Amino acid sequence: MICASYEVGWMFVRADRLLKGERPRWYSKHALWYYWEGFRPCLDLYDLERGEVEELDLTATLRRFDLSVSEERECVGSVEEGEYHPCSEHAALQGAFDQCRSCAGTWIPVQECIFEPRCAGDKCDSPLCRKKHVVYATFFGDLVKIGMTAGTRLRERAIEQGADAVARLAEFPNRLAAREAEKDISRRLRLPQRIRGEQVAEEMAKNPPAFSLKAKHERMKATLQDRYELLKEEVVLLDQYPGRELLMDIQNPRKVDAFGAHSGTMIGIKGRYLFYQDDEHDDWLMLPLADLPSRHLEIGGHK
Repeated sequence: MICASYEVGWMFVRADRLLKGERPRWYSKHALWYYWEGFRPCLDLYDLERGEVEELDLTATLRRFDLSVSEERECVGSVEEGEYHPCSEHAALQGAFDQCRSCAGTWIPVQECIFEPRCAGDKCDSPLCRKKHVVYATFFGDLVKIGMTAGTRLRERAIEQGADAVARLAEFPNRLAAREAEKDISRRLRLPQRIRGEQVAEEMAKNPPAFSLKAKHERMKATLQDRYELLKEEVVLLDQYPGRELLMDIQNPRKVDAFGAHSGTMIGIKGRYLFYQDDEHDDWLMLPLADLPSRHLEIGGHK
């Protein structure tokens, strides 16, 4: 799939300013995927008028912006043999997934296996479930989280989360084995598997020194070495997020809902969140870009 570059000037109005009965219905874009290419965040959109997929280069918009986002969500469709197909049912969505079961079936038979795999790929024959996976530690300032992902996308996964650093701990033959190990390692190290966005925001300005991260990593390995065959790898620093220096100056950012209207001055992007300053009240706000896929939106205000 080839995406066209789509550069715009944004201006983000706070999501909580629109009352439910006042949300507009005039959206021209459908948000499909939010992802990172290295340290470049991207949002792929489907232009409802032209019937084409285009890429919104978010790094081109580190300035003012104006964005309106629907509360209602619709399946993002599927990609088959490199070609995008909108959902034929225009299925309305609830819950954590961006696809309906039919569209998701092109790559994983049971969506719930994304979070809790039920087999090692021997029953569902999903390529994802049969891949080698790693259990890893991500560092957010003074916070540490345990996770698991396919071994080929560890760095990408850590950047998606906005981590300051990442360290592989151990490798496993499939997704189910890695998930079981993730839970066990989390318990043994007394470290969480999930961290709330508000907690991560508090760590944005800390910029932990490399030696402290390495010391934490060594303590983890000392605790786990009798139980697991640990990988002999060092901590990898992740320090090239857009606007990283400006993020250090943010004071007590507040998370807002993805839906509604947003306007202000963009400060930077890290992981799931775009940080911006609201013009009217000078508040520091954080918009969850990862919650945009499946929503309809309009850039630049009313058509």
